[in-house]
Amino acid sequence: MFIKSIRTNLKTNVDYETHEPDAQYLFIYGKNASGKSALVHSIELALTGMVTDAAGRDIKQQVYLDALANGPKAQVEVIVSTDGATSTHDGKKPRYCHVMYDALKAISGSGNALIDYLLKHGTNYDDKVTGVSLDYPSWDKWEERYGTRGALSQIKTAAGSALRAHRAEIKELLVAMKYSDAPDLRLMLASAKENEKTAKELQVLVTKAARAWVEAIAPAVVGMAHPLVPLRFHFRPKEVRLSLPSGGTVPSGTEMVEAAIGLAYATRSADTAVYILPDRAYDPDRLARLLRILRYVPCAAAVVQSPILPNTDTYNYADFWGHHDVD
Repeated sequence: MFIKSIRTNLKTNVDYETHEPDAQYLFIYGKNASGKSALVHSIELALTGMVTDAAGRDIKQQVYLDALANGPKAQVEVIVSTDGATSTHDGKKPRYCHVMYDALKAISGSGNALIDYLLKHGTNYDDKVTGVSLDYPSWDKWEERYGTRGALSQIKTAAGSALRAHRAEIKELLVAMKYSDAPDLRLMLASAKENEKTAKELQVLVTKAARAWVEAIAPAVVGMAHPLVPLRFHFRPKEVRLSLPSGGTVPSGTEMVEAAIGLAYATRSADTAVYILPDRAYDPDRLARLLRILRYVPCAAAVVQSPILPNTDTYNYADFWGHHDVD
């Protein structure tokens, strides 16, 4: 997929600006405050329906982008070409996935964030025999219908929803009992607490089983990513982490970005994956490395912005990337 043109009213001095990068792998260069982020936000919004901040976190684009727009509302339009056919995207019905957002959240999030990510996006490893099972009614039928990963994901989600619902019920009953100590309220509270206990026990069991499944597929994930990015899993008592072999348990800065590229490459479909790197202070050598890695990642498109140029002695990116200057 080639990004042919971008029409946007974000941070412009005219009604609309039009850019025509004509590239699948796009490097956007410009000084600070030159409008690089606004251009990247336009691409993000049009293709994936979301916008991320400098830390790679999702932001409420409607309020944020409207404040940047030259006009009452943010309006963007990106035209792409695939196999010679063109299509227009404005973010209202996103057709592509912001895979770096998902991967960065999995790596930097809570102890179970990586497990949840792999349960959701680990379809590449559904054929791997893991020997994982769950002491749950009709588990065999669940596994036969959804597979091990799918069954664990569905039961884990259901257990979490049930636990939240029972806790909310307990909270409401405790408030009601401040005004009335009726026997029926006490019975309802006892029942709600028993249900909470059951849901919590199931959540513990399914989380343990999901962790065992991740441990079983981890070598395959590392092997899949290894040609581009070496990865290392850390199985700690209460969390599962992913990093580069040379880094700590939780990578930071550009190491986290590189690890996220590896995770996304090992788990996401190339047809719908858009790699948009967060706006970080990359040094020339690391930037050159990231561009070289990304160029070998099959994807719908990749976009990188920077106020500095990569080290061309390390990687001559201009031979492989579309270069677009923002004044």
